[in-house]
Amino acid sequence: MQTARKLGEIFLRREPESVSRARATVRELLGPDHPAYERVRLAVPGLTANAVGHSTPGPVGDLVMVVLKVVDDFIYMEVTDPGSASGKPCLKDPSPDAENGRGLFIVDELSAGNWGVRDFGAGGRTVWCAIPAELAAPWKRPSSSPYGRNSGRCGLRYMAISRKAESHTLQTRCVCLACFRYSSV
Repeated sequence: MQTARKLGEIFLRREPESVSRARATVRELLGPDHPAYERVRLAVPGLTANAVGHSTPGPVGDLVMVVLKVVDDFIYMEVTDPGSASGKPCLKDPSPDAENGRGLFIVDELSAGNWGVRDFGAGGRTVWCAIPAELAAPWKRPSSSPYGRNSGRCGLRYMAISRKAESHTLQTRCVCLACFRYSSV
C-alpha cells in the first residue's frame, strides 16, 4: 500500500524566472540536509524549464504548477502546464555544443528512468518523476561511481566532450551544468 504525503506546491508564471523559483521552493520544502535534496534540486529545473519553454497558453490558463510529494521511499515531483499542440516532452540526444536540451536527460538519469507524461488534452499535461528519497547526496558518492569512469561529481553519466587544454591534454566535461567537473582522460 502506497503512503503519500504532499510536501507542498507552487504556482508559477510561464516565464524563465520561474525555474529559479521552483528550485528555491525545493530548498524550502526539503531543506538542504535532506538526503535527496541535490537530486531533486537538479531535476525540478529540467521539468520546470520544459513546462515554461514548451507549453502554450490554454483554456486552463498560463500557469505552471510544481508539486512535491513523498510517496513511499520516493520524492515524487509533478510539473503541470497548459500543454502544447507541438507534442509531448521526450528525451533528446543533444549535441555536445548545444546550450540546452539536457533537462529530461538529467531527469531520466536522476530518476533511473522513473518519469513520464500524463496528457489531459485541452486540460494541459503533467510531467512527473520519482527520485529515491534515501540516496546520499551526489558528491558523497564513493569515487568508484556505479556509472563508471565518465561520471561527474553529480553521479550522472556524461558524454565525453573533447577540449584541447593549454597543455594539449584531452579534457572531458560533464553535461550537467551544476557540476562543471573537468578531469583528464
